[in-house]
Amino acid sequence: MKINKIDHVCIAVRDLEAARRAWEPILGKEAPDDAYEDAPEKIRVARYWLGGVGFELIESLAPDGEVAKFIERHGEGVMLVAFNVDSTRAAIEELKARGYPIVGGPRPFRDCEYAFVHPKAVNGVLLELIDYRWRELAEASAPPGEGARDRAFAEPRPATRAGAQVEYRARKKTARLHDPRRGFALAEIESEVREDPLTGETARICHFAFPPRTVPDLSPIAEATRAGCPFCPERIESVTPRYPAEVLPEGRLRRGEALLFPNLFPYDDLSAIVAIERAHFVPMHALRAEAIADALLLARDFIARSAAAFCARQAFGIVTWNYMPPSGASQVHPHLQVIVTDAPGNALARELAAETRFLERHGIPWPQALRDAERAGERRVLEEGAVLWWVPYCPAGMLGDAQALIRGRATLTECSDEEVRLFAATLARLAAAYARLGHWSFNLTLFPDFEGAVSGRHWLGARFLPRFYLHPELHNSDVAYLQLLLGEKFSMVRPEAHAAALREALGA
Repeated sequence: MKINKIDHVCIAVRDLEAARRAWEPILGKEAPDDAYEDAPEKIRVARYWLGGVGFELIESLAPDGEVAKFIERHGEGVMLVAFNVDSTRAAIEELKARGYPIVGGPRPFRDCEYAFVHPKAVNGVLLELIDYRWRELAEASAPPGEGARDRAFAEPRPATRAGAQVEYRARKKTARLHDPRRGFALAEIESEVREDPLTGETARICHFAFPPRTVPDLSPIAEATRAGCPFCPERIESVTPRYPAEVLPEGRLRRGEALLFPNLFPYDDLSAIVAIERAHFVPMHALRAEAIADALLLARDFIARSAAAFCARQAFGIVTWNYMPPSGASQVHPHLQVIVTDAPGNALARELAAETRFLERHGIPWPQALRDAERAGERRVLEEGAVLWWVPYCPAGMLGDAQALIRGRATLTECSDEEVRLFAATLARLAAAYARLGHWSFNLTLFPDFEGAVSGRHWLGARFLPRFYLHPELHNSDVAYLQLLLGEKFSMVRPEAHAAALREALGA
């Protein structure tokens, strides 16, 4: 396994201010280089940079915190040593294969992840592996006019509240060519690279010529798949599995027409399907808010009942919806997928880590700052009560997408029945608007924090991504090398124009 360097060393202390007074004269520092609180870990930290290595004084925020327990057993002193690695997940998989015990799994921190090797395997030392990038040191050491990636982008366009800043950055690109459509006259064609204001990941906006979309006749697909559909009412009870009693005493859960049962091809320890309603095929413009709400409420209740099985591990309740074949759906019959997991996926882990960092720096949650920036802007689409929909500055879909926040709720299980029904109503309206724009397939994912999270960094989010075939006769995908291999978002429409079209469709 490759170790890049010692990342940091942690000293457990009872009184952080007293420890600072003792250590800062020795370190030659007047204040920490990085001071923060990590509510999930129940610690307050003063970090000092010493030759590219972090020296940390850590104080417990609660009597039951790990630092407090360490001091009770061992007294104050060195608590852990952290090694910097390229990938925390790859490192722990390699160590697991060699028989090293890992404590829990990877945990988010700022824009990285970390994990612990159990002390019993390494001479009583708590060993941390972390893939932190140390951008602070890179920026601090960059010569004037050089190095910092941010300098390649336009000056930030801020939206501020209480000192928190949402920075929208973009870089224009111009290609010069002799255009055969204009008699080979020299032409300039613009594109744009945008930077996600939270994570810094880039998205490309390219102005491809694309004809207006129309919804095709979907009745042949519906009829061809009806006879063998496992979710239709005449077969669902006999061909879908049931949970064992220790997981779910009822075996399945039902609410209205919605039925929740185990996924026969599970993605994780707890992987469920929710058949949303009895009808085999429901056109996108006709998706019913009541049926969506019942399905989401089933998912919520299943997550709440299942999360306890994860004990000390962080449990995430992930809900997704693949609607119709272009989205990757294996069944036409409308259904949700629900996963209760301690491995929430790379994108969500990165987002949560970045939100933690934003909260530490600015003192308010990133979703609150983002909501304040977007709700009065040109990308706002729909707002009802605690639910806000807008088109993201860095779109994930080739023809645009929409993003939502539920104010003040970190997980689906925190949402009341009324809030779930409100979200379902706005979702049904949004789906109908996309149908009016010629779409007939989508992916939807809810982005939660872990169950029981108390840091306040995150609000429950959702992303609605219309899917399509680039060429209907060829059935070729709208996802290619940029997204899959280079990990870069790509859109053929400007988000601001897409938001205007959505608002018009919503009002139709």
